[in-house]
Amino acid sequence: MWTFVHIFSCGRSSTSANVDDRAHPLGVEVFRSTRELGAAVRDRRNERELTQAELARRAGVSREWVNALERGKPNVNVTQLMDVLEVLDLALDLTPLTRDTRADEIIDELFGREPDDHS
Repeated sequence: MWTFVHIFSCGRSSTSANVDDRAHPLGVEVFRSTRELGAAVRDRRNERELTQAELARRAGVSREWVNALERGKPNVNVTQLMDVLEVLDLALDLTPLTRDTRADEIIDELFGREPDDHS
């Protein structure tokens, strides 16, 4: 299973709702639902002082599409989503939900740490 992760270009987010719930130690935010992703897009748009219509114009989508995205509509076009994120200076990445224990072992070995339970 995969989850969406986005990284703000400025390295921080002013997303107000549930920031601590999505916080990641590397400065990214993890979204487990389209509603959370939509809220982050809305917050970033507001941070940039853009209307839905202006964001839509710049991204080449309709205002209705932006509205549906911000409401967490589950069936959005990925190409259009990428266009909107680019206008907002955001990147989208995918990461596995489960830890790779072998990667943890390699990191422990590289840093000379004693292996411990990473679960």
